[in-house]
Amino acid sequence: MTKKTFIHIALLLTLITFYSCDESESYSITDHYTPCGWMGCGELDVGLIDLEESWTKNTQSGDKCIKITFENCEEKKGSGIYWINNKGDSECNWGETPGNDLSPKNFTTLSFWVRGEKGGERIKFGIGGVKGANKLYKDSLDAQLFANLTTDWTEYKINISKKNLSSVIGGFYWYSANTDNIDGGIFYLDGVELR
Repeated sequence: MTKKTFIHIALLLTLITFYSCDESESYSITDHYTPCGWMGCGELDVGLIDLEESWTKNTQSGDKCIKITFENCEEKKGSGIYWINNKGDSECNWGETPGNDLSPKNFTTLSFWVRGEKGGERIKFGIGGVKGANKLYKDSLDAQLFANLTTDWTEYKINISKKNLSSVIGGFYWYSANTDNIDGGIFYLDGVELR
């Protein structure tokens, strides 16, 4: 093998390693998106949902996690929060400005850790779904799952391998129907990320 061939092979291996690592990097939703999209009872009265982003007791990993406390109301069917990609001057981007184009990263999974305060809490989690009829921009995907929580930290994954990630306005959301949690509830979130 000549010195020139050796250098070409070494360079090729370096590039392969670099791009493989780049594609496998995780993308933290809570670092790039803002929890501004109060839904249902929370939209009606922000006091019905309490979001503590720096809860330090019994975390999944690291020194903090997210604690969410929610109450129900008669006027709405449930409660929830969207983490939105706030671009521009929009108070909370419900489709006034474009979503983030995450397609170049080839993410296949939205993963997150959750535990309930009492166990038995039923919560819907998802990504995308922002699609107001009179809005200029919409999410290019909508994927979700329902979780019956326990008091132990549990990792959940939503498969997005075949989803269009070219416009992601709603990076993550949770929603609780009044009928699923009659007395409201408390749960904890950690490690919300795309992989």
